[in-house]
Amino acid sequence: MEKVPPKPKKLKGATREDLMLMDKNELVEKILQLEAHNAQLKNIISKNLSDDTESEKNGRKKPFDFSKCHYRRVLLRILYFGWDYKGLAVQEDTLQTIEHHLFLALSKSCLIQSRENSQYHRCGRTDKGVSAFGQVISLTLRSKHPPDNQYDPDSISTEISYCKILNRLLPKEIRAVAWMPTPKDYPEYSARFDCKKRKYKYYFPRSNLDIPAMRLACSHLIGSHDFRHLCKMDVGGGVTEFVRTIFSADIVPVDQDFDKATSMYTLTIEGNAFLWHQIRCIMGVLLLIGQSRETPDVMTRLLDLDTCHR
Repeated sequence: MEKVPPKPKKLKGATREDLMLMDKNELVEKILQLEAHNAQLKNIISKNLSDDTESEKNGRKKPFDFSKCHYRRVLLRILYFGWDYKGLAVQEDTLQTIEHHLFLALSKSCLIQSRENSQYHRCGRTDKGVSAFGQVISLTLRSKHPPDNQYDPDSISTEISYCKILNRLLPKEIRAVAWMPTPKDYPEYSARFDCKKRKYKYYFPRSNLDIPAMRLACSHLIGSHDFRHLCKMDVGGGVTEFVRTIFSADIVPVDQDFDKATSMYTLTIEGNAFLWHQIRCIMGVLLLIGQSRETPDVMTRLLDLDTCHR
């Protein structure tokens, strides 16, 4: 009777000892199985790579052609809660700034090609943790309409929905709330250089502060003064002129019920411009006055360079 050779064993993860016990036919069969398995894996990998390349080609967007676009100069009003941000201005060591997210949204929406050619100006900058409800910026954005009819009422009402587009891309703490074209007779209007005044509000609880004394000290701020003793020196920014004009400054209650210790008050101050940390330094001195640790005339002494040299 003819003998039939036994079928080779299908060993998964065979050890060296297992292989040494196999005869020649079993080893040949094992090698053929491994080669077939390797060929199958190569085909799968090759197919996946081909599919990925094809998907990448299909999903790749054609570069936006800004040369075919119309542009208009606008003023854009921005609102933001700045508690979790490092300030308004872009910084080299962090991405958590208002301007970083704003220009990321402007670039993603193709409303600008780059910050450098957008003619961007801001009316003021805010520090870490500071919020703004009327921050105005001026810049040049892509437009639906040619320059010769951008001031027609219809062209404004049918313009690109700048605020709506930006708010889809911005974090929820940052909102674009309104826009308008720059004046027709002054299209190069700058939010920075043509801004007439800025207003700041600093909120604080009444506690047991001497509000009348604080209000008296505020009255000493009104007018043009050298505020070098009431700011933080901006050496890196090259600021050498410290004279600023304050139009109004007062301590006012937020609510009608203003006699409780928990009632909120604000330092409301308006000026032509402000120095770095000027509001914080003024508020720090006002709180010392409110706590009766200083008298209201300390504000006058700090503004008098002849009396207070440094």
